[in-house]
Amino acid sequence: MRETTIDIFNQNINIDYFHRPSLNLRVKAMFIDMVIVIGLMYAASLILNLLNIESGVVRAKILGLVLLYEPIAVAFGSTFGQSMMGIRVSQFTNLKDNNTKTNIGFGLSLVRYATKLLLGLPSLLTVHSSAYGQALHDKISASIVGFR
Repeated sequence: MRETTIDIFNQNINIDYFHRPSLNLRVKAMFIDMVIVIGLMYAASLILNLLNIESGVVRAKILGLVLLYEPIAVAFGSTFGQSMMGIRVSQFTNLKDNNTKTNIGFGLSLVRYATKLLLGLPSLLTVHSSAYGQALHDKISASIVGFR
């Protein structure tokens, strides 16, 4: 593949990275991750029932860990669904300044995930209004979804 660069914000950035993933690809990744989270919740419930653990505190902690699947995975590069679709979340500002794909870290990943949960589908639909294919939750967390 021929590498093409473009001057964005007075920086040379690999334009191939800004060949953004389609909304369809992002939704497929989200669906895979949703199936994984539901499966983890079901497995945790079965295990807790087999061990006769009825404590609401223990169940809430396990539910919390399962729900942190996405922010933890994104902080380390990508979720399983994103990886299967060949996409990842990177720091937009680091890509802009240094032309490198860098993980966004747990803090920004948590902000991104919370925003995504609060705003839901409308946040994702803003992808088409951004020159770089950023959804609202990407803009808030200074991240960008691109190809691996």
